[in-house]
Amino acid sequence: MPVVAAGAGSVYIFNVCSSTLNVSLNGLPVLALPGWERRGPSMYQPGGGTVPRSASASEGSRNFLNGNNWLGLTWEDGQSFVQVGIDGTALPLNMDILLFVQRNKWRLVDQYGNERASGDITRADSFSGELASPPAQPCP
Repeated sequence: MPVVAAGAGSVYIFNVCSSTLNVSLNGLPVLALPGWERRGPSMYQPGGGTVPRSASASEGSRNFLNGNNWLGLTWEDGQSFVQVGIDGTALPLNMDILLFVQRNKWRLVDQYGNERASGDITRADSFSGELASPPAQPCP
């Protein structure tokens, strides 16, 4: 029997990079994640943080919602925007989700280790296409 949280779950975000990552969600800053250590016993261990999930924006504007979520990803050398969709049918609100953010790709993984979604990360200064919908506010 799967184990799920009693209330709403969370999205655990991991920075799989050596540089600090500032994360904005739907136009609002939510986390500053340290980069991994370059030596010692915790070498290559990703920095991580937690963002709650909610059913609607009225429950908290700094929460992940079912559907599309806009992430602003800012490293010291540039900024990127990605759209991360959460399928509420496949990933019910009470499930925890892991989001691994690399320099060129993101991966959404359920609490059982199954990859559920992934996508490319393109730096904002090199993006030449049009976004389906712009972020609600510019990310700092």
